[in-house]
Amino acid sequence: MSANAGSRNSSNQSLTKLALAARVLGKELRRLKLKRVDLARADLRLGEKAYATGMADGQAELVSKLDRVSERLKQLRQQERQAGSTFGEKAKAFTSKLATAVQIGVLQLRYRRILKQLGTRLRQSGANSSLAKETDSARGVADRLRSVEVEIRQLTPQTYPWARRPLLLGCLLLLLATFAGALVISHQHTWSVTQQTEAQGSSLSDADMKKILAQQRAFAEQTQQMLAEATRREAQERQARIAAAERAYKEEADRKREAQEKLLTEQAAANRAREAQAAERSAGRHMRLCIRSCI
Repeated sequence: MSANAGSRNSSNQSLTKLALAARVLGKELRRLKLKRVDLARADLRLGEKAYATGMADGQAELVSKLDRVSERLKQLRQQERQAGSTFGEKAKAFTSKLATAVQIGVLQLRYRRILKQLGTRLRQSGANSSLAKETDSARGVADRLRSVEVEIRQLTPQTYPWARRPLLLGCLLLLLATFAGALVISHQHTWSVTQQTEAQGSSLSDADMKKILAQQRAFAEQTQQMLAEATRREAQERQARIAAAERAYKEEADRKREAQEKLLTEQAAANRAREAQAAERSAGRHMRLCIRSCI
């Protein structure tokens, strides 16, 4: 009975950890969307409005870069090259037009990137009240992103170590699937060649079989090494977080102890001062009594 109960508990724990791993994956995807799409879009809108209305206070460097890129885009778009009558002249005009289009595309990407940087800085400073709507919208997205990151940090210690980096795990699995697919295709090709060879009356040599087995072993060893490396990195990060928490706790305890010792020292000094004052007053009263008795 106890063995069955232990087995059920282990199964329940495994299911719980798998469910938490699925939740972590969902949170990671949401975090990626908030960071790469929603926040980038909000910063871009904020930067566009700030640059268009001239409200980018304190961001003269980025505004200067945007001015230079805008001027260069304007020059490229105004360029018009007349196509010649000969084939060589037409080819040269087409090549020049294609190069201009590539330059315009690159400059547009740079222009958007600078606008995002401008929006990010304005969101973090929030100094201009004329951009309050766009700033509040961008900050709302940033707050949701931080909330999701906090939830991820709370969920990751409760699941498997390999599931605490779901995006990295997904990339590794995709890489392994690609490698496995390539290996399967290679084996299928080898099998096809083998079938053709057998049809012609020959068989696969021992050297070829050993080569295939060696490839399989190498693939298995590479997979194990990748999983072991991921587990090792997770363990190192966990140890680093624990060490940082211990240092913070120790520093806080030291500060409290020093504050307590300082308070006790000040109290002792105050007590000694009061005792000295009381002794001085007592000596004064005694002296006055002596003087009065002599008189």
